[in-house]
Amino acid sequence: MDYFLDFIIKNSVLFSALIIFLFLIINLEIKSLASTVKKLNCDELTRLLNKSKATLIDLRPIAEYSAGHIISAVHGNIDDIDKQNFKKERPLVAYSSNDKDAITVGDKLTKLGFEEVFYLEGGIQAWMENNMPITGEK
Repeated sequence: MDYFLDFIIKNSVLFSALIIFLFLIINLEIKSLASTVKKLNCDELTRLLNKSKATLIDLRPIAEYSAGHIISAVHGNIDDIDKQNFKKERPLVAYSSNDKDAITVGDKLTKLGFEEVFYLEGGIQAWMENNMPITGEK
């Protein structure tokens, strides 16, 4: 026991960093478990698209959307997402260039009464890194 306390005292900066890191990981996992928005990886998204008529929502700026997006994705504006007419019976999948925007929109959509709301983990970057198809067509 003395060895452990001695180690902590001598390495207080490292031990503090470990505690903070563990706190952040636990906090992130709790938020993920408590969230009504479920994450999907590229394979899971492909399976979902193949088995249902999911609606894909690309949240990036219109110029980025026009340059290339996941096939069948519609452009969505983060600020006006509540004004778009999505079908409640279809699963919704949001993606962007970062997970934060997709999760924020997913939370808004669940508050609007949508039950099956997902986000693409890693966004468009993960999709392209997995050599998945994109289109520049609107």
